[in-house]
Amino acid sequence: SSADGDDDNNAKCLATVDRYDVAGKTWGSVANLAKARGDMALAASAGKLYAIGGYGASWNPVDATEVFDPATGAWSAAAVMPNAGKGDISAVEIGGVIYVPGGWNTKFKDELVAYDAAGNSWSTLAPMQAPRGDKAVAVLDGRLYVVGGETWSGKQEPCPWDTSIMCDINK
Repeated sequence: SSADGDDDNNAKCLATVDRYDVAGKTWGSVANLAKARGDMALAASAGKLYAIGGYGASWNPVDATEVFDPATGAWSAAAVMPNAGKGDISAVEIGGVIYVPGGWNTKFKDELVAYDAAGNSWSTLAPMQAPRGDKAVAVLDGRLYVVGGETWSGKQEPCPWDTSIMCDINK
């Protein structure tokens, strides 16, 4: 999400999208996202790619969902995420529905939201047992698994980039 590698305030998010051709073993670019962001989720469903949520400048959560259609080479807007979006997320697809568990928006979340690609709609499902971000998600035998992740330790200390500000310490 940082264009120059020296961006403690996350002020330079990127909208560029690169594509890897497995057969040709080459990299190329496709159309840019409409909303520059980092720490977003990507998932494929029905031959299209979905860019979901993430962080914009200054770590502000993004609620945008964009859809890439390889047939047209273009991104288009889709329904926005519920609850003002979130970052530190991953996504998986099961039967045409994209699931996005946990994440961060002012605090770590336990919520599970689901995007119905065919209906272009979001729903909020039963929460996870614990709030967390930056976790692994996988599908096995049609079941969603959420593994590990980052949570708040309950402690604070001076922020490394500005010691006059207190930062939450994550575990």
